Amino acid sequence: MADWLAKEEEFQLEQERNRAMIRIKEKRAKAIDFLALNLRYVNPVSEEDDELTKEGLEIDLDEPYTIVDSLTPQQVEELHDDIEKYLRLEKSETNLEFWTHMMVVTKDALERIKATRRMGAAAAAAVEADITALLQGKSYDHLVQLQRQIQAKLASGEPIDTDYWEGLLQKLLVWKAKAKLRTFHEVVVRNRLEQLRKRQRDEALQAQEELLAGVARSAQRGEAHNAMPSEGAEEAAEEVESYDRSMSPPLIDIRDLKHEEREMHIVTTIEDLRYLMQQRHNVAGTRFIPKPVEAPVQEQAAEAPSNADLAEALYRAEAERELDEEEELFNVEETINRTTAYNWEDKYRPRKPRYFNRVHTGYEWNKYNQTHYDTDNPPPKVVQGYKFNIFYPDLIDKTKAPTYKIIKEPGNDETVLLLFSAGPPYEDIAFRIVNREWEFSHKRGFRSSFDRGCLSLWFNFRRNMPTVACDKEELWKRLGREYTADEFDRLLFEFGLELDEDTTAEVEELKKKGLPTERPQLKIEIPANRYDLLCIEGISRALRVFLGLDKPPQYKLAYPAGGESALLTTTIEPETKQIRPYFACAVLRNVKFTERSYESFIDLQDKLHQNICRRRQFVAIGTHDLDTIQAPFRYRARPPKDIKFAPLGKSQEYTAEELMTVYESEKHLARYLPIIRDSPVYPIIYDKNEVVLSMPPIINSEHSKITLNTRNIFIDVTATDETKLNIVTNIIATMFSEYCAEPYTIEPCKVIYPDGTTRITPDLKYRTTSAHASYVNSCTGLQLNASEVAKLLERMTLTASVSPNDADEIIVQVPPTRPDILHECDLMEDAAIAYGFNKLPDTFPATSTVAQPLAISKLSDIVRNEWAMDGWVEALPLILCSHEENFEWLNRKDDGKTAVRIANPKTLEFQVVRTSLLQGLLKTIRENRSHPLPIRVFESAEESLGTVASPK
Repeated sequence: MADWLAKEEEFQLEQERNRAMIRIKEKRAKAIDFLALNLRYVNPVSEEDDELTKEGLEIDLDEPYTIVDSLTPQQVEELHDDIEKYLRLEKSETNLEFWTHMMVVTKDALERIKATRRMGAAAAAAVEADITALLQGKSYDHLVQLQRQIQAKLASGEPIDTDYWEGLLQKLLVWKAKAKLRTFHEVVVRNRLEQLRKRQRDEALQAQEELLAGVARSAQRGEAHNAMPSEGAEEAAEEVESYDRSMSPPLIDIRDLKHEEREMHIVTTIEDLRYLMQQRHNVAGTRFIPKPVEAPVQEQAAEAPSNADLAEALYRAEAERELDEEEELFNVEETINRTTAYNWEDKYRPRKPRYFNRVHTGYEWNKYNQTHYDTDNPPPKVVQGYKFNIFYPDLIDKTKAPTYKIIKEPGNDETVLLLFSAGPPYEDIAFRIVNREWEFSHKRGFRSSFDRGCLSLWFNFRRNMPTVACDKEELWKRLGREYTADEFDRLLFEFGLELDEDTTAEVEELKKKGLPTERPQLKIEIPANRYDLLCIEGISRALRVFLGLDKPPQYKLAYPAGGESALLTTTIEPETKQIRPYFACAVLRNVKFTERSYESFIDLQDKLHQNICRRRQFVAIGTHDLDTIQAPFRYRARPPKDIKFAPLGKSQEYTAEELMTVYESEKHLARYLPIIRDSPVYPIIYDKNEVVLSMPPIINSEHSKITLNTRNIFIDVTATDETKLNIVTNIIATMFSEYCAEPYTIEPCKVIYPDGTTRITPDLKYRTTSAHASYVNSCTGLQLNASEVAKLLERMTLTASVSPNDADEIIVQVPPTRPDILHECDLMEDAAIAYGFNKLPDTFPATSTVAQPLAISKLSDIVRNEWAMDGWVEALPLILCSHEENFEWLNRKDDGKTAVRIANPKTLEFQVVRTSLLQGLLKTIRENRSHPLPIRVFESAEESLGTVASPK
């Protein structure tokens, strides 16, 4: 094992060196690369490194320690980390000594940066100048002697300025490191000089051999020509065309030349011949011939188009491209309120870039829309993505690509600003887009590129369906066989799921490159209401039942030996009503976790938090090692200053007030702080000994954290919604009950409410409902009897049987893992999935109807056409408006009965349903007041009092 580790580290070191030389060769070197180049000249260079070393000979290398003087603070920190990497991998004593000295210099540079921030640049520079004047120019031996003197002075016990001498001693160590590095640099210079001389000697010998070979070939050709003239040569000689004066260029009359040209030196034939002979004499008398560097011959090409022409062509091509069926133009720019001018306005005139954008819309077939709409009567379209094409043909600095960023506005969660910045001479521009999570997969259409002056940013929004990543090998093991990509994709489709991505190809590619990687993953898209499929345990369990490999599992409660009186209890105090009033808990006994099942357990909690729990707003889950805490437990709500404990991942105790500040800088927790921050009391869970278990919905305590060695797990769930509380408790408990000593058993707990009532949680009772074969057949077009429908429902993890009282009725037992079963139509859908959507018969409707417009709609259309043909513009404002717009701004009083009010409006702009069309028309005129008069607008639409078809 030790040999293998040593070889692995040696391989990593060699890769680091090779990467350094490649970056140097490609003119993108970092600071660490120049330092690594020094070591190639300190140690003997092998023949394999000769090609890379030639690149290094063209680079001037100063003393290694001077490199930190030209770096930014961020680059110095990066250099520090890179040196640490080399120190960890190096085995050569010489190289270790070099990197150790460079680490001393780098740490000193970091200390000087900190001192500059702390004391100011002027004060720090003054202190550094005094020390530099004292130590500069001293040899290594002199510095060693000075070090001994300072150490003796510090150890003497004399009344001295200890801080000064200790600081001087630290700086002296830095100067000792620099002195050693100067010694290294001298070796580098000598070896580089020797290699340069060897390189020149080799080139001279090669050139001499080429010259002698060329002379020999010329001599052989001359002898052959004089000795054996061929008949063809004689004929050619006879056919040589006689010289004519027109073959030579015309002579120039010196009188036609300008005065400056007459003053130029004229080379005669004798002078030119004498110069040639002198050059030949010089070549014959030397062994070194400098090889001239010839400029590459460039073919005369047609004039390349300018960036402006390319950008114009791209703009026209984009503008002429037809819109897709679900695309619309999106060229509405937002106004940017700049408080300061661009720092380049004195050199360039700011101007707006051209752009051609598109918005992608479509239908969102969620559960609600599937129930209330169909393809003939589709739901409203929603924004699903954007395509931005911004053109910057005249960008001054073409080495820097334009950038974009998202700006969130306080109080507006619906939309954000997408800001594009490029630099001179272009102004920043912004567009308002829907505030949703982006899909960054190229397979999903993401594109971010800057080519030929055009910035293209294309993206779609993530679909609401969550994605679960399953270990491919683990899933095959659970299913009992391996599947090809097509087979598994088909299986998921039949079950109503979709394979989003298989990472096998990416993993194999990384392995070929020798890079570390995880095992192949299968990313599966899950319907948003199937919470039982949010982990590999639930997916494999459902697929095995669907394939007929297993029967649906039976979940049950396992009471302790003492019965209900021996249950763990949690008492809820009345103060919790102010913050999170609902509580539930459960216990998983004798759990055996592996590393993957443990990660899956944590991942399921996160998936539930992001899905049904609405980012912990409605429900929060906590898991604890039951062996580290003692029942009974208490669920309380206390002022934040009275709560103090060590949170997960920290050894120090904090009050709840302090935690609000600590976690502001941690992105994964900062998003949850507003849930309870402004509350006078925070929820908190204690055990018998006043040990804190968790402070929901923010963090658990370090004391009760679970690990791979945890055997008994206590699950607490707090909520503001009791229905979601029950669903989450059942899902988290049942999914991982398969790891208990007795699979699919959960130990319940007793919850005591403030009014004294008690409740046993979790509630794993199977819910009884019914379906009818006739209803299933009418919806699917099948001809199935009740027993056949029951068998189909069994494949979907439901327990079903034919009713003894009605041959058409099926009695269904809905398990606690299927809260998505709400109505008989859900059972019908499951039966259709089990039968196979692709197998359902295609039939024409028994009746056909022709739609007709309402009389009021026909009248409204007539009025629209007449006013539009008369030159008026139709306005289409929103039917919702603010209370002020509907009453105060129109000098009307609100009697409390006229307007329909929105119960919980998102913004002040949408508070009531308009009672008049006038305010919408006035707002339209206000936004278009820059247009020339007269502005003639009208609207024909509905209001809350009735239909108004007269233009205003």
